[in-house]
Amino acid sequence: MEINVASLEDKLLVGIGWTGPYGRGSEIPRLFTKFQQMIPSIHHINGDECIYAPFHDRATDFTYYCTVEVDRVEKLPPGLVELSLPAGEYAHALYEGLSTEVEQAYFAIFNWIKENGYEKDYSRLSVEKYLSQDREINETEDKRKLELFVPIKLK
Repeated sequence: MEINVASLEDKLLVGIGWTGPYGRGSEIPRLFTKFQQMIPSIHHINGDECIYAPFHDRATDFTYYCTVEVDRVEKLPPGLVELSLPAGEYAHALYEGLSTEVEQAYFAIFNWIKENGYEKDYSRLSVEKYLSQDREINETEDKRKLELFVPIKLK
């Protein structure tokens, strides 16, 4: 897996969120399924409906969102939230492999960050990006193909 520095532009996102302990992360696939059903109710989607999954990672739990990028928000459908993702620099990698090994990919990114003079920027969210053309792969239980973005800043 190749890791590099990438920039993301400001993004306005609309989606749904889930908060829970790390041990219950297995509930995330159900969040994706629920969100897929809600996408038709979202107006002004920007682009090809790729799914951005920003998340807050804390010591004991995390909040994970399934979102799409929109041009603007006029009326938010019930059950959906609006998120603003500020522009910034990220440690970036394309992951394609077993769903059980995504966590190891993050550990590799965290090591890369330390070895290359950066530190994680906790003021911004990490993001997973799922392309619509990879939906069939990501709907399986055992495989994943996604881009990983971990916010960084110089030490």
